[in-house]
Amino acid sequence: TAIQPVMLIGKGKRQLSMEEFKIPFHYVFDDKGIAISQKDQKQEFSWDDVRRIVYRKKAVYVYMSTVSAFIVPEDQCDGKFGDLVNLMKEKKAK
Repeated sequence: TAIQPVMLIGKGKRQLSMEEFKIPFHYVFDDKGIAISQKDQKQEFSWDDVRRIVYRKKAVYVYMSTVSAFIVPEDQCDGKFGDLVNLMKEKKAK
């Protein structure tokens, strides 16, 4: 049981060292859903595509599948973290 967390940390470090993760991602949240872009690539997801959202004091974890999620830290939201959380709660309540 101690090996798995160590393996996950190693995997995470390897992923972060990849070139794709060195280029910033840009997220747009609106009534339609979530748009994620990086350089000239863009993906859009409707709120129905979001599987689960976990709210924490300093971040929101948005799960697109059981194993894939992205993290939105409060300090990256330009003071609009509360608005973002309210939008997500409104859209996922439907």
